[in-house]
Amino acid sequence: MKKRRALGGAAWVLAVGLAGGGVAALERPSLEDLVFASGKFDGREVEVKGEARGIEERKGRGGKAYTLFRLIGRKGRWVKVFVWGSPTLYEGRAVTVTGTFWAEKLAGEFSFRKQIEAAEVR
Repeated sequence: MKKRRALGGAAWVLAVGLAGGGVAALERPSLEDLVFASGKFDGREVEVKGEARGIEERKGRGGKAYTLFRLIGRKGRWVKVFVWGSPTLYEGRAVTVTGTFWAEKLAGEFSFRKQIEAAEVR
C-alpha cells in the first residue's frame, strides 16, 4: 500500500511538471542583459540590482499610490521600475528589485517598454 502511494505521488509530480504547472524560476540577469536581450526575459520573474534614480511618486486614477524610477547598472544602462505604494527610496540608493520584466506591455491606453513591475524593492 505504501508503495502505491509513493508511486502515485511521483506520477502526480511528473504529470504536473509535464503539464507546465511547475513554479517558474527566478532569473538574476544583469541590467545590461535586460536591455540588450529583453525578449529573452519578457514576462519572466527577475531579480536585479542597481541604483535608484529619477524617483517619482504618483497616484492612479483611483487614488492608489505608486512609484516609478530608473534602475541603473554599473555601466549606466537602465530599465524602468513600477511598484505599487511608496517604498523607502532616495536618489542613488543601491536597491534589489524583484518582479516581472516586460520588454513591452500594453495597459489600457499606456504602453511600457523595458520595465519591471516590482513585487518587492529592498
